Amino acid sequence: MKILLKLAFSSLLALPLTVNAQQESFPEGTVPNEHNLEGVQWPRLDAQGNTYFRIHAPYAKKVQISFRGPMTREADGYWTYVSPKPETVGFHYYQIIIDSISAADPATKSYYGMSKWVSAIEIPEGLPYDKVQNVPHGDIRMKKYWSEMTQAWRMCYVYTPPQYDKNANESYPVLYLQHGGGEDETGWVFQGRMGNIMDNLIAEKKAVPMIVVMDRGYALLPARYSQI
Repeated sequence: MKILLKLAFSSLLALPLTVNAQQESFPEGTVPNEHNLEGVQWPRLDAQGNTYFRIHAPYAKKVQISFRGPMTREADGYWTYVSPKPETVGFHYYQIIIDSISAADPATKSYYGMSKWVSAIEIPEGLPYDKVQNVPHGDIRMKKYWSEMTQAWRMCYVYTPPQYDKNANESYPVLYLQHGGGEDETGWVFQGRMGNIMDNLIAEKKAVPMIVVMDRGYALLPARYSQI
């Protein structure tokens, strides 16, 4: 079974699955998804929240976008998909499914969600609370620590407010921020943009300066593989 899975995945990687970064024309009124790799134009979305996907897979027999549906084969080897109605505002995970093999879209950044590394498209709210603004910025640090429970090294992310290092003797409240199901300690840092949110709230005096700890919400007992 492992050999078959490896062969199947190798076949997927061998497909000429590419994304054209320079299209001569785009659907009117659309812009690139904000989670695309730098310079990549697809997927796209419009002001109403409709999404547009375009994938180059000339030898594939069937291509789908997870949670959406099948793509349409074009004559030039590209596959396209347009959402039948506007999508809900927010951050949406997805994968490309090529001939029954699922993979992250090479056009976008990857995020840990759905208990795997997947792609994302986001329908923006149009509000500034989670965007980088001209305010003092805190830091997000990656910290490793030894867990007596799991008998293994674990990693967490820690947000520290602006001026934290200059105020070494000051005490701060601590918020332990839990990710959603199928996510991990990276969820609030990258998908949730927690650092921007905290910077903006503190600058607006809507939150006191605090430390925020984001850890993985799952653990394995040593020498056992049952989750706790």
